[in-house]
Amino acid sequence: MTALALLASLLWGGADFVAGTATKRLHPLAVTGAVHAVGFVGLLGWALASGGLAGWREWLPLALAAGVLGYVGLAAFYLALARGPMGVVAPIAAGGSALPVAVDLARGVVPPPLQLAGLALAVVGAILASGPDLRSGRITAAVLAMTFFSAVTYGVLMLVVAHGSEQYPAQTLMGLRLSSVVVAGGLALAARGLGGLRRSDAGTIAFVGVADTGANVAYALASTRGQVGVAVVLSSLFPVVTAVLARVVHDERLRAVQVVGVAGAVAGVVLVAVG
Repeated sequence: MTALALLASLLWGGADFVAGTATKRLHPLAVTGAVHAVGFVGLLGWALASGGLAGWREWLPLALAAGVLGYVGLAAFYLALARGPMGVVAPIAAGGSALPVAVDLARGVVPPPLQLAGLALAVVGAILASGPDLRSGRITAAVLAMTFFSAVTYGVLMLVVAHGSEQYPAQTLMGLRLSSVVVAGGLALAARGLGGLRRSDAGTIAFVGVADTGANVAYALASTRGQVGVAVVLSSLFPVVTAVLARVVHDERLRAVQVVGVAGAVAGVVLVAVG
């Protein structure tokens, strides 16, 4: 389970890094829609090869609703980034991974003490790796509300994927992508454009789509092989991966708080593994 969850973080972190670079000149919702379209094709193939649409009454309604919720949450996140201080918005949103842990605790599913300490350290490490900067400006109530909404939608989405993956992992993920692609297509028609996407962007979109889909699959499988809260936290360390890639590829200097965050996240993973 640990290896699959960490693979999800690695793939999500790489996908976010490449997508983040692309969105410097492209509309983020257009990139997200195109990436999800690529993922939908792959997940549809997996679903058809593993039982087709069997049991659709159990997974389809929840998957479609969660897919729309996730897409709206992503839009709220991007809007919060645009209107508020990124150094505050990004780490708060990353804290959404704590929701599934809280749900596990409420259900009486408590990890061993050492593992619980590792989870807490990993969550804090991921938040610090995002580079929080409380001096970056006043955050308005509206921006704060959008940020917390995006964090909650992320946590809910992870819970839905974990629930659906107990019996229908491929179908649940396919349903999530179907709804987000429909929403993205509707936005594209309304805007009468593709957000600046060109044929030359196909390679980038394909890479991000494959990496993002691979991360979803890895997390879905990890969530069925252990406690959901543990799988979510380990799968949510992608800010660490993105920060390290930015340092290696773009030579971006990591701030002291980010270095502490990376070290804390790694230490948390070790505690979870040995716990």
